[in-house]
Amino acid sequence: MKVALRQKKLLEMFKYTSGYMTVEYLSKELQVSKRTIHSDLQRLESKGISFEKKPGVGIRLRSAAFEQESADLDPFSPEYRRKQLIKELLFLGKTITYQSFSERFMVSPSSIIADVNHIKKYILNDSCAELIGAENGTLLQGSEAQWQKTMISCNEYLLKNAGLSFREEKGRDLLCEFYNPELVEACYHITSSLREYNIYYVADYYLSNVFNVLLVLVQRLSEHHHHIMEHNEFYSDQIMTLMCYTIAKDLLELVTKNQDITFETSDIYFLSIYLKANRITFKTTATNLGSRFEKIVRDMIDRMSSCANVDLRNDNELYENICLHLIPMIHRLTNNIYVENPMLDEIKKEFRLMFELTWLVVDSLTKELNIAMTEDEVGFLMLHFQNALEKQKKSKRILVVCPNGIATSTLIANRIRGVLPPLDIIEVASLEEVETFEYSNIDFIVSTVPLNVKDVLVVVVSMLLNKKDLEQIEKVYKSKLPLPVESGQNFKNKELEKYLSREHIFFHKGKCTQEEVIQTVCKKLEQDGMVESGFQVSIFERENEGGTDNAFGGALPHGAVSTVKQTCLAVWVNDEPIKWTKYKVKVIVFFALSEKDMKNTKKVLENGFSMIKSKEIIEKLSAAKTKEELITHIAGGINVD
Repeated sequence: MKVALRQKKLLEMFKYTSGYMTVEYLSKELQVSKRTIHSDLQRLESKGISFEKKPGVGIRLRSAAFEQESADLDPFSPEYRRKQLIKELLFLGKTITYQSFSERFMVSPSSIIADVNHIKKYILNDSCAELIGAENGTLLQGSEAQWQKTMISCNEYLLKNAGLSFREEKGRDLLCEFYNPELVEACYHITSSLREYNIYYVADYYLSNVFNVLLVLVQRLSEHHHHIMEHNEFYSDQIMTLMCYTIAKDLLELVTKNQDITFETSDIYFLSIYLKANRITFKTTATNLGSRFEKIVRDMIDRMSSCANVDLRNDNELYENICLHLIPMIHRLTNNIYVENPMLDEIKKEFRLMFELTWLVVDSLTKELNIAMTEDEVGFLMLHFQNALEKQKKSKRILVVCPNGIATSTLIANRIRGVLPPLDIIEVASLEEVETFEYSNIDFIVSTVPLNVKDVLVVVVSMLLNKKDLEQIEKVYKSKLPLPVESGQNFKNKELEKYLSREHIFFHKGKCTQEEVIQTVCKKLEQDGMVESGFQVSIFERENEGGTDNAFGGALPHGAVSTVKQTCLAVWVNDEPIKWTKYKVKVIVFFALSEKDMKNTKKVLENGFSMIKSKEIIEKLSAAKTKEELITHIAGGINVD
């Protein structure tokens, strides 16, 4: 009898016999020497099999009843081998060889190859780490995100294969073979108590997913592995994932509270992706909030409805989401706890108009609660309003593709913004990146090369994007997608005449500072009865909390609505660039909105942005020599071709 078969037979004899057996009895049954039996027993013990030896009586398996239930402990079973392969490849990150495993488990190399193929089929999907062959053996290779997705897939396989759930103690015992038992229990208790944290509704399936990703993440964090922020999807999609960012941060803080584990922004973002995908939402009713906060939330939604010209008052999901964010946000700001928004720059770039509208909406909130709002918090809050707009299809998604890379695509995108509605989301991508993106949410593609894309409208334009190309884009857009009445102006802002007077246009030659510009303009506006004395203070507060400047050389400072008597704009043009907050600027457009004109907020703000939204426009405006020439450019339209 072969060694492997004999040892397997020996183990089976122990598994199905509850009493003691002597070495002499075993040697007769298997027709080998006592010395061979002792050698086989030692080999089985090296595999983790535990025996109970009683002198003068014999030998039996320790915890025989448990062993009979657990076929996994059989070191000759395929399932046991596969678990060892998973442990060494995935959890220990080792390189293995088929030959060494075949010798270790006393099977042929073809059996190990079959085990590896089984793992590939049931665990390694397209988003997981890749099993590759190297000179010294076989190993797993992939990014941290891919590695963790592989571990998540592995958890699902292990529990499903055993017919167990993470809620069952046996299920958690199984996972403890691969994970730190303390972390398994910590993640279990946190996940199981989610409903106690006022979760709105989470199906068991989703809770299982959250448990898996949380366990994998904290296990890897305990081993000092961290995620890297990757741009493998549209920025607008990545940004909207941040709706669950603060929840993810709270969960990680809870589960790592008594552990020597640190996490980074990228780790919070990874967890937030899974929370959003698994529909983790909270319930917060008027009873929970109290009448004061209920009124604040309703007022915010009313103000945004007026500002954006979209009725959001009956959107219950928006109400719940704002409530969810409001109470923790107030707590953080009151206690000087600051949460960094990892995609603030992208938010300000992709959703600039909505970002500034949100600033105006929360203006009264900061005064009533005596808190200093931050750009990071406004960015988080804006996501809920943007999500509500997208549900109503008020924003369209346009993708700009150029084989010359992101820089060229960005230049084209900035020019397209002049002919499309300001609430539309314009993404840019290189030809290589586009192959990895999902097109299902894209309404419209502008490309400098033909694309083989199905079910999405594609307009091919020249690299220079001339006037004819812009007209073609606008024409196709209007024929295929509904264009809002107030949109589509190619920098023609005749309505600005209602808000911008000659007295509020300032030309300056030579050097000056941000402080000098703000003081001069605000003093004039106050003298003319347009704003109150507090307007200047609110302008400085807004700039200190986060600049209103952009990379094109323009800035759009705006003050508190409560300090404005009459809606107006003011323009400062400097021949030399002024260091503003982050960038050097030459054109500064002051925006003052009164409470009675809230319904015109979006229109007036669009007009303000239209003067600083591209480098070409900034250059045209800063080249104006007289106020009449500047007004002509603004009201009559600027040719930037």
